[in-house]
Amino acid sequence: MKAKLQWRLSHQGIPSPAGAGDITPALSALSAAVGTKTLLALAAGALLSLPAFAQSAVDYCAKARDPVRCEARQAALKNCADKRRAEKQACLEASIPPMDCSRAQNPQSCEAAQKAKEVCKGKAGKELKKCLRDEQPKKKKKPKKQQPAG
Repeated sequence: MKAKLQWRLSHQGIPSPAGAGDITPALSALSAAVGTKTLLALAAGALLSLPAFAQSAVDYCAKARDPVRCEARQAALKNCADKRRAEKQACLEASIPPMDCSRAQNPQSCEAAQKAKEVCKGKAGKELKKCLRDEQPKKKKKPKKQQPAG
């Protein structure tokens, strides 16, 4: 950061600050070069945009198919952020409620997937994938449309 600032200042014809470790002279030189009003406007804009970022997660969950689960997932991600790998996965699974299948695009498939997850609970890796594959009902293949001869 300091190197970039010093490079910008030197290329704008502003001498580098005497105390290279102290950033205050560099900021004062920058405000002199850019203008105090411009610098204040940029700082105010940055501060005013912060609430918009904080509010976006709430708006996102309000528009979700299952808002309660979305909010629970956001809270779980914050609570489990310090954990890694299997410990984090277990924390997330314990914190996030199952999906509301009544709102799913295919409720029967959703319910079957939840039952499969319950049966395969405690397994990991290839063993989990095999279990989930075996527990899921077989999908019906759609017949291929015959192309007209021509």
